[in-house]
Amino acid sequence: MFSKFVTNILVSRKCPNVNLATIKWEDHFNNQQFYWPNIFKASLKFTVDTKLREFQFKYLMHRIPNNRFLFKCKLKSYNICDFCSMCLDSNKHMFWECHVIQKL
Repeated sequence: MFSKFVTNILVSRKCPNVNLATIKWEDHFNNQQFYWPNIFKASLKFTVDTKLREFQFKYLMHRIPNNRFLFKCKLKSYNICDFCSMCLDSNKHMFWECHVIQKL
């Protein structure tokens, strides 16, 4: 029991529990501090549909594949937005800035 306790302390000091997605979101919203446990639990409260929960989790973690990522992996030959064909594609552009998607 004691060795498990010591191991947990050493691991927590060596590898701090930092989620890079939360850092990106705080940077996106001008370094506002959010209470992330509630945000991560919110998708479980709002819907019972597993597909929507998966989408919400991927969105929070910045894991929705976009053309920029697919271009980087050499799965697409372009990294321009499919909808507006004007800007470089990113999740920020896709969900916040694209004027074609905002109409939907």
